[in-house]
Amino acid sequence: MTDVKNNVKDAVLLALSEGKITEKDKKLITGLNENNNQMHAHVFKPVVPYVYPLFKLHKLSPQQIEGKIVPPTRLVHATKEGPLYRLEKWVSPYLTDISRIYCQQEFLLDTPDLLSNIKNLNESADMSKYSTINLFTLDVISLYPSIKPEIAMSALEHALNGSTMIDKRKAILKTFTEIIFTNSFVTFQENVYTGKKGIPTGNCISRQVADIMLHWVLFINIWPEMIQLWSLILFWRRFIDDVFGIWKGSRRQFDLFVSKLNEAAKRFGIQFGDCQFGKSVNYLDVELSLGENNNIDYRLFKKETDARLYLNTDSFHPNHVFKSVVFSQMIRVIKRNSQDHTCVEDLEELKEDLMKSGHKEGTLTETEPEAVLRSIEHDLYEREDKKPITDKVVFSVKFFKEVTELRKLVI
Repeated sequence: MTDVKNNVKDAVLLALSEGKITEKDKKLITGLNENNNQMHAHVFKPVVPYVYPLFKLHKLSPQQIEGKIVPPTRLVHATKEGPLYRLEKWVSPYLTDISRIYCQQEFLLDTPDLLSNIKNLNESADMSKYSTINLFTLDVISLYPSIKPEIAMSALEHALNGSTMIDKRKAILKTFTEIIFTNSFVTFQENVYTGKKGIPTGNCISRQVADIMLHWVLFINIWPEMIQLWSLILFWRRFIDDVFGIWKGSRRQFDLFVSKLNEAAKRFGIQFGDCQFGKSVNYLDVELSLGENNNIDYRLFKKETDARLYLNTDSFHPNHVFKSVVFSQMIRVIKRNSQDHTCVEDLEELKEDLMKSGHKEGTLTETEPEAVLRSIEHDLYEREDKKPITDKVVFSVKFFKEVTELRKLVI
């Protein structure tokens, strides 16, 4: 671990001497003061990273779980507070901005972002003109272990080259990312391990690098080779390694597309599997289906293995905690249903599951209208937020003694 800290320290001091980072950046990354001595704060003392297994129970059926089948396992690198953690935290926001700009419209942040895209599509696109149309999903097999660091660095370099960031900052981001990958290690049963393939699953920059690398593979390298088949895609969105799209060709053409896609992606170490195709697919935590005029409807999707065990009311928590659980879960159901009848069904199922955790039926019935009202208010606020920005200036009138002077200065 000492060698890793020295590598980071040397790289940071070199970047500082070349003017690529500031003295403040150096403190944030290393915790060193002006005399290059460790500052006395517990947050600056790194701990040894470790690895732990993440059992993917959702990949099994209830019958397989009952039969005690060992689920697929992903090793997670717990690098928080490790010797590279401060470096990761400094690099992370820059790579976040770069990845979102680089991935452009295919980027998905979460389920609400997906549903916002679906609503815009339903409002703006005339899908009824297509006689043959289907939904599809694609999933990258073992994304993080499949990423080759050298390919990821090539993708990052391409993304940085297209960025408006100053060249010095680009150079140091590339250098620091290389240090994070090459010096990453974990411990297990008192032994130290470094990765032979892939990138760490669990550090601060894995998602950003994965997003950049996949976009580079798909749209910079593969898309020009498959432009004819790719033209059959009407809609394409990606949440890290999970793709959702709309296909206007036949099933045979889609199967050919997946086959060609895997053939082209093989040289980059990437393969797609677990695809769905049809009038209805499950993606993230929603079920998406083609409705009237080929508009896309959606409702909450619950995996078979989801026991929905909520916080039991017998536990020692303040009352507002239990109410917030009910309230947030009801809003989640409402926001993930585009049809009233499916929303009613899902709310009834939710209330039954909440009652199993000790919640009273009467309290749930009283809370439901409040949740509906809050979700409507949220929709209205969202629409207001999308209005063009005006030249009006809003001043705070409380806890701001200099407000009079500020008003005079601006006006």
